[in-house]
Amino acid sequence: MNCPVSIVSLVDSHLPFVFSSWIAEWRKEHPSVDSNWLAVAQHAMISKLLDQPSVITLVAVNPDNHDQIAGYIVAEPERRVLHWLYTRGRYRKARVASQLLQEAFGDPSEPVEVTGITHRLRWFQRWRLVPRTYRLCEAMR
Repeated sequence: MNCPVSIVSLVDSHLPFVFSSWIAEWRKEHPSVDSNWLAVAQHAMISKLLDQPSVITLVAVNPDNHDQIAGYIVAEPERRVLHWLYTRGRYRKARVASQLLQEAFGDPSEPVEVTGITHRLRWFQRWRLVPRTYRLCEAMR
């Protein structure tokens, strides 16, 4: 079932949600890392990544209220690199992430290199997602 969302470009009012959700998910994935250090390091990395001209951030929002966020994707479509994909828990079975992937990359049969590796990548078997953490370093130059 598709969830009725609008896909829009990132605006400043979305930034607090992007930062807090991204950092919270990294804390879950890396519980042994000091959470204060992780928050500072992740915030700096996310800021730098979002400032890169080749990076886009698309946000899935309620069509009637663009401040109600269902999920977002941070990617480099031209290079077919996915840096981060997040969907709020209640939207995880509503194909919001699939809609974001489709909007950013189009054809799911072409490989997409992924820099932000989490256990949830296995949910996207239709997509050819290839772990490539070094691509993050390339994007930050």
